[in-house]
Amino acid sequence: MAGRERQVGSAWESPAGPRRPAGDSGSHFSIPREGEPAAIDALAHRHRLSILRALVQSDVPLSVPQLRVRVSGPATVLEHLGTLRSAGFVEMVGQGRASKWRVVPGSLDKAAALIASDPQ
Repeated sequence: MAGRERQVGSAWESPAGPRRPAGDSGSHFSIPREGEPAAIDALAHRHRLSILRALVQSDVPLSVPQLRVRVSGPATVLEHLGTLRSAGFVEMVGQGRASKWRVVPGSLDKAAALIASDPQ
């Protein structure tokens, strides 16, 4: 995997996004006003929406290969998961080959509130 990572400043970033510090589950969801377009953009792509739908419909976290099968497999599932992760909608559980993805609890409720809120 080291071949797919790149250095950004003093941190290493994988195709799924920047690494989290040890112990950070990433289970928080907070979109500041300037982040709203990113959250909406994350939901606007049909493949990302399909990936999110597959995760919502699953009773258990899913691996990237499982997601490729369920969403008629774009090869860029990992890239789309990174975008959804950056927007706070999904999180990775486990590490390495055992890693799987799930929806961050409460993230869709907060996204609905974001969409319904007055932009002023």
